[in-house]
Amino acid sequence: MRFKAKGTNEYYNSHFTEFDQQKLTGQVEFHSEISKRTQYSVSLSHGGSKNIAYDSGLTSTGVDRSYLMDKITLGLTHKPNGDPLIQKYGMSLSTEQRLYDLESESDHFDDWKFYIESNVLMWSQIQIHDDISLKVSYQYRNREADSNPFGEFYWVEEVKDFSKHVLWFDFSYDLVMDLFY
Repeated sequence: MRFKAKGTNEYYNSHFTEFDQQKLTGQVEFHSEISKRTQYSVSLSHGGSKNIAYDSGLTSTGVDRSYLMDKITLGLTHKPNGDPLIQKYGMSLSTEQRLYDLESESDHFDDWKFYIESNVLMWSQIQIHDDISLKVSYQYRNREADSNPFGEFYWVEEVKDFSKHVLWFDFSYDLVMDLFY
């Protein structure tokens, strides 16, 4: 079992500051083996992000973009026995929710928006040659947004919803260089 605490400051350039954030996240991870060749993991995260540029005088900072976040991730990795080509393969599933309170200088309603984002990742690592390996990954990512239908941000659902498919090919070459010989 592993515990993590992470603090991050994200700053944009001086012309685009409305998303400057201070993030603090806590995470608990559990790793175990089903067998000698199969491992699984479960990760739970909770955190928050404070919009540090809110109400700083610029027009674009009139909305507080702070949020609370919860995330769960499940992972599975398997190393096949006796297959010289496939070293290992696995998959992970994750779901994250974010709740934005969206306090505003012109706040007439209890404004909010809510994201739920899901990720499915499948991958395989293949040994092509002694020094060359290939990792092939496929990811499906989906985000659904919801907002107060009577608030200022009713348009969020049309703009922030998306579905995306990604395919990666990562080649690795193990190179040994003895520069000081």
